[in-house]
Amino acid sequence: MSHCTYLIQLPSSYYFRIRVPPYLQPIVGKKEIRYSLRCGSLVKAKPKARLLAGKIQQLFTYRDIMSLSQEQIQGIISNYV
Repeated sequence: MSHCTYLIQLPSSYYFRIRVPPYLQPIVGKKEIRYSLRCGSLVKAKPKARLLAGKIQQLFTYRDIMSLSQEQIQGIISNYV
């Protein structure tokens, strides 16, 4: 079984977790991003985590991310969730 590094299992649900690159931590205001995937099934959580990881990694490589505010970044990430 492959291991999805973006998943954390808590008693009631799976959570998505990704580290914020050091150069973006002052802008994002966090060292990691964590969101509930709102599912208790690993089968459902894995694809959700992979999709979210891809979208957030795209955001991390966006060339104009340094010009976005912390609120704008959080809003973009929240839209993906």
